Amino acid sequence: MTQLSPVDQLRAAAKILLQRADEAEADVDTNPAWRSALTDRPDWYANGVRNGLGGPAGELAALMHPGACRALAELLNHFARTAEWAHGMFGDSTGPDEFVSPYALDVAQAIIGGTP
Repeated sequence: MTQLSPVDQLRAAAKILLQRADEAEADVDTNPAWRSALTDRPDWYANGVRNGLGGPAGELAALMHPGACRALAELLNHFARTAEWAHGMFGDSTGPDEFVSPYALDVAQAIIGGTP
């Protein structure tokens, strides 16, 4: 398997986040187990995760609701676009990967299963 470039890793992680967010939203919308009289629809995911897992793990998982995943995906895509823009403005022949934020790359690698 070909190793992904840093820019491609950012985009791959964003794609994974968007796919999982869409799948989670569809599950919440169609699976009655997520419904709750304790909270309104936007919070069903967080409420269900808190109730299902409990404790600090439940609170952490609840923070990473589909909306948060979509925002993180947009941030990773932004870092990819910024690296390409910076390469166009200031780069030489090495390519846009030299302009990738190492912090964004750590996040992307954690999402796609690599080691940051």
